[in-house]
Amino acid sequence: MGLVLVFNLLTSNTLAQDSFHKISGVSDLISVEKPLILSDSMFSETGVIQLGMLDGWYFTSSDSAHFRNVEIDLSNWERVNPSELSISEYANDSGYIKGWMRLTFEVDSTMINRKLFLKSGTWGAMEVYVNGVKERSFGVISDEQNRFSNYNPLNVIIGEFNTRFKVDETYTLAFRMEDRDGPWLNINFGLPYNVESLIMLTSDTYIEYIQQVSSFANLFQYTITSALLMILLLVMILYFLNRNDFVIRDAMIFVLLFTIINTIDTIPNVLDISLIGFYVSRMAFEIMLHLIFAWIPLFLNSIFIGSRSSWMKWLMVLAILIAIISFIADSSLISYSFIVLCGILSLIALFKGRSNYQGQNKIILFAVVGQLILISGYIIMEQYYSENPATYLDDLHIMIIFLFFPVMLVIYLAVRYTNNVELLQEKLTEVQILSEENIAKEREKQKLITMQKQVLEKEVEIRTNDLKESLENLQSTQQQLIQQEKLASLGQLTAGIAHEIKNPLNFVNNFSSVSIELIDEVSEEVSKLQQTETSQEIQDILNDVKSNLSKIHEHGTRADRIIKSMLMHSRGEGGIKEVTDFNEVVKEYVNLAYLGMRSGTQQINVNVDVSVDDKIGLIPIITEDFSRVILNLCNNAFDAMREKIQSDGKSYNPELLVRTVKKEEFIYLEIEDNGPGISNEIREKIFQPFFTTKKGTEGTGLGLSITHNIIKAHGGVLTMESEPGKTLFRIQVPLSKF
Repeated sequence: MGLVLVFNLLTSNTLAQDSFHKISGVSDLISVEKPLILSDSMFSETGVIQLGMLDGWYFTSSDSAHFRNVEIDLSNWERVNPSELSISEYANDSGYIKGWMRLTFEVDSTMINRKLFLKSGTWGAMEVYVNGVKERSFGVISDEQNRFSNYNPLNVIIGEFNTRFKVDETYTLAFRMEDRDGPWLNINFGLPYNVESLIMLTSDTYIEYIQQVSSFANLFQYTITSALLMILLLVMILYFLNRNDFVIRDAMIFVLLFTIINTIDTIPNVLDISLIGFYVSRMAFEIMLHLIFAWIPLFLNSIFIGSRSSWMKWLMVLAILIAIISFIADSSLISYSFIVLCGILSLIALFKGRSNYQGQNKIILFAVVGQLILISGYIIMEQYYSENPATYLDDLHIMIIFLFFPVMLVIYLAVRYTNNVELLQEKLTEVQILSEENIAKEREKQKLITMQKQVLEKEVEIRTNDLKESLENLQSTQQQLIQQEKLASLGQLTAGIAHEIKNPLNFVNNFSSVSIELIDEVSEEVSKLQQTETSQEIQDILNDVKSNLSKIHEHGTRADRIIKSMLMHSRGEGGIKEVTDFNEVVKEYVNLAYLGMRSGTQQINVNVDVSVDDKIGLIPIITEDFSRVILNLCNNAFDAMREKIQSDGKSYNPELLVRTVKKEEFIYLEIEDNGPGISNEIREKIFQPFFTTKKGTEGTGLGLSITHNIIKAHGGVLTMESEPGKTLFRIQVPLSKF
C-alpha cells in the first residue's frame, strides 16, 4: 500500500531504501569470488538478485562511449561496489555522482531459457549495456540541464531482459549512471545517500509478486480514501448545519487531518515525481502525522472538559517544527518525546474529564483505547509483517488503524445528534404544556379585566395578540420538527407502502375476476330470456361492465407485478449460500423456463441447446437467486425470438444456446439467442431499474436490474454482447468468490 504507520514513519528519512529492501528481501551483502557466476539459488524469496551488492565491480568517474565495449583497459578504474558509492569520495565538481560501472559474470544452467528482468532502484538516470549492446535506459543522461531526466523507480513496469544467456560464456555488464537529486539532498539537507538497490536482476516470480501486491495495495488505498472522503463529507455537512458546535468542528478537523495524510501518502503511487518530490511528500506526511498527535489532547479536552487552555493551540506549531527537525536530522528521539508529551496531555484530559465518562462520551473513550490497542498490535506484529511481505495482513491492519478512529467519531456524532433531538423534543413538549396553561390563565384574566375595567380592553387585546403570535411560532416550530421526522422516516415508509398496496390490489384482482365470472353467468341467464329491446340493452351493458372489469383485472395484475418487482429489487439481504451442483441448477431452470414458455398463450418452437463443463463441480451459491437469473435471461431471450418470428415468419428458426465453462480461476455462464439483437441506443440502459422495451403490460423493467444485482452480490460481472441476429449475456464469477 506504500503507507508507513504513525509510529514507524518517525524514522522515514530512509523510506526510499527501506521500501526497496522490503521488495527485494535482501538484507546482507553478498560476496563472491571471481569469476562471478549467477545462479538460480541467488534469487531472494521474492525473485530478486541485488547485483549492486555483489563484489567484482569496477568504477570510474570518467565518461566515454567506449566504456560500453568488452575489451577496454580497466587499470585506472577503482574496485568498488555500487553500494559503497559515497558523496564525499565520488561526487564530481558539480556535486553529482556520474560515471561508469562494470561487472563481469557468467551464468550456470539454472539461468538458461528463463525470463529475466532488469530493474533499477535509483532515482538517478542510467544506461545499461551487456557485451557492448544497449540493454535498457532508465531516465535520460545528458550534460544539458533541460534534457536530463531522472528515473522514478516507483510503480514502474519492469522490462524483460533482451539478452539470452548461455553457459560457459562470459558477459560484461556496463552501465553509465548520473545522479543529481540524491547528492543534492545529502549535501544541502544531510539526508542519507544510499544506492544499494542501484541495479537488480529479477525473475518472473518477482513480477507476479509485484503485480499481486500492487493490486491489493491499491484496493486497500482506494478503500481508505473513499471511506475517509465520505466520512469527511458527512462531518462537514453536520458542521455547516451546526457551526456553533465546537465538538463537531474539532471532529471535522480531526477527520480532515486523516484524509490529508492519506492523500499525501497516495501521491507517490499515482504521480511520476522526482526524488526531491518524494522526500517533500514524506516530510509533509510526517508534518500531518505530528499534527494528528497534537490534535488528540485538544480534541479530548473539547469533549470531556468542554474547554482547553490557549497555550495548547501552540502544540500544532510545535508539531510542525518537530516533524521538520526530526526528518532532516534523521532522529526519532525528538519525535518520540513529542508523542510522549501528547500522550501525557491526553491522559490529563481523560483524568480531568473522568466525570463525563457517560453517554456518547464512552464512545470516544473506547475509540482512544481501541486505537492504542491497534497501534500496539501493529508494533507487536511489525516483525512478522516485515518477514512476510507477501501477506496482506499488513495493509489490512493499516487500513483498520486509519479508519477506526474516524468511524468511531461518526458513530459518536450520530449518537450525540440523536440524543440532542430527543432532548429537544422533550423541551418542546414542556414548552407546549406551559404555553397551553398560560393561554388558559390569560383567557381567564381577560374575562376578569373586561368585567372590571373597560379602559384596559385595548391593552389586554394587544397582550392577547402577542401571546397568540408566540403560540403560532411554537406550533410552527413543532410542525417543522414533525416534518423533519417524517422525511427521516420516508425511506422506511416507502417499503411499508409497497406491502400495504398488495392487499387492496389482491382484492381488486380477485373481485374483478369473480365479477367477470358472475357477469358471464348473468349473460347466460339473460340470453335465455325472450329477446327484446330491453334484454339486448341489458346484454350490452353487461358486456361493457365485463370489458371494464377485464381492464381493471389486467391493470391490477400489472400493478401487482410491479409491486412484487419493487419489493424484490429493494430486498436488503440475500439467501444463504449452499453447496450445489451448478450444472444441474442451470439445466433444471433452463428447462423450467422453456416449459413455462410452452405452457403460456404465446408459445413458440425453440431449439434449446444446453452445454455444460464437467469440470464445474459442487460450488456454494444462493440457488434461489441464481435460478432467478437463469429464468430472467431465458424469458427475455424467448420474448426477443417471439418478436422476430412475428417479423420474419416461417423462414426464422429460433435457437437458444446455454453454456457453462470453467476457465482458469473463473466460471462462465453464457446464454445466447439468435433473436433480433439489441440496438446501440438502449444497450447502456438495459440494466437500469424500470427501463424496458416491452409494451406497457408486458414487463416491469426490473428483471435485468435484479439479475445484475444478484451477479454483483456473488462477486461476478454480467456483460452483454449484441449484434443483428445475435444477443449474448455472459456471467463471469471468480472461483475465489464462491
